[in-house]
Amino acid sequence: MVVVSHARTRTRRHRSATPSRRRAPSCTLVVVDRRRITAEDVAATEALAGWTVDGELLRAELRLPSFAVAGRLVAAVAELADAHDHHPDLSLAYPGVVTVELTSHDVGHLTPRDLDLATEIAARAAAMGAEPAS
Repeated sequence: MVVVSHARTRTRRHRSATPSRRRAPSCTLVVVDRRRITAEDVAATEALAGWTVDGELLRAELRLPSFAVAGRLVAAVAELADAHDHHPDLSLAYPGVVTVELTSHDVGHLTPRDLDLATEIAARAAAMGAEPAS
């Protein structure tokens, strides 16, 4: 099922000495793909080697070269999550293990949004020297 919604964006208006024209709010068309992603779909995605499906969670435990590098990965994932407007659960543990858990809470299962974000996280983690923790 594909759901289409409209997200309204606001523009800030600055008051000035001269009156300005009032602009209508702009709308952005957002298409949300709610198809269910399975463990087989994840296994078929080469970039997600080491990621597992646990119920309705897509999960990875990543070991990085140091605790500081792991912290930088968490910050990078936060930036990616904001850009995608899709936020995983993250855990940072000594000596440099980051756990990432993704699901689409709004539909209660894994969707292509989870797969897309996980693929970007995996690429960023690999560039920082991450390996599967187990």
